[in-house]
Amino acid sequence: MIAKVILFKTLETIYGQGKNSMGQLRAVVVPYSISILYKYSDGSKLNQPFDLMKIWISEKLEDDLVSFFNDLLLLMNDLVKKYAKSDDFGEYSKKPELWNDLINSKEIKLFMQKENVLLLLNKYSISKKDLEKRHLDQSKQVAVDFHDIYRNVVIHSNGKQYYNDISTIMAEELDTADKRKIEVIITHISTKKDLDIKLIHFEKDLINRIRANRAEVFDQLPRVNDYILGDTLDFIVKKYNQVIAAKKNIVSEFDKIEKLAISKGMKYTSVFGQMAKKLSLGKSPIIQDVIFASGYFSTKNTEPKKNDISEIILSELFLRKMSEWEAKTRVLSNKERAYLAEFAYGLKKTTDFHKKNIRKHLETLVNNGFEV
Repeated sequence: MIAKVILFKTLETIYGQGKNSMGQLRAVVVPYSISILYKYSDGSKLNQPFDLMKIWISEKLEDDLVSFFNDLLLLMNDLVKKYAKSDDFGEYSKKPELWNDLINSKEIKLFMQKENVLLLLNKYSISKKDLEKRHLDQSKQVAVDFHDIYRNVVIHSNGKQYYNDISTIMAEELDTADKRKIEVIITHISTKKDLDIKLIHFEKDLINRIRANRAEVFDQLPRVNDYILGDTLDFIVKKYNQVIAAKKNIVSEFDKIEKLAISKGMKYTSVFGQMAKKLSLGKSPIIQDVIFASGYFSTKNTEPKKNDISEIILSELFLRKMSEWEAKTRVLSNKERAYLAEFAYGLKKTTDFHKKNIRKHLETLVNNGFEV
């Protein structure tokens, strides 16, 4: 899914918009160009699927793919206008007649038979047998569930004062059991211990109750100013997913991070080896692991951050960061603001559909100065 997003977004960028674009048909030309690629790879008689994993691992399109799509987009832009039997290109592009004319056109056939294009298709293809083997290997991999550690990161990032203030402001509305559980949460934050699933559910229910009945309380609570734990966990999860996708050894790959951390003078470098062993057994890191590993960020020893919106992990902590920044700048509509808040505070689960919408809002925030 991520590779498809990278591919689509990159093609939109190559096509451009406004004065510097190839034309006014981006919404038509981009999906048609991707369809052409599919027709000559996954959908061809040779049945050689395009290996999206290579894009996912690189996190971008390599120069040869960019060059290929630049030429294909330019060609497709001209062909849509040539073969459309209506001046309303957008509407006519929905008709199967246009696609049939394009895919069977001599221009496309000649373009896709060029030597450099054939070499490129061969480079980025994967045999059906290898693809099936990859899927089989992935199915055998013990899946790591990061949900609980993400919730712990949100709670620990909120900090002790956050929950102290909730207890004080809502003293008359909380019963003895609630207050006791809040005290336990504060103790866990102080001692850098993981909250168990019962406490995690209690905290989520508490926040939802406040949002539903006393939303004004949030205006009195301290804002999260340091998202380093969330950034650290995102980094760990992303590296883990890349290692699994590339079928590499988790321990040896995390050992490379540890050696880099040592060379930069980071403390607690052994935490990367410890996390690798846990991940290899299908276990997620604990909060103390994330805290120790955050030195990789606080000492500025991490890789440069990329501002590619399609690559950002939409964790609850990141969504809360978006929501709190937007509450100050108010660049979204009231409806959009409420929509974002529902996911930022765990009131709704993010589906692929919602993630697509959230990334649109994120793009709006970034264009208005939000830093990712």
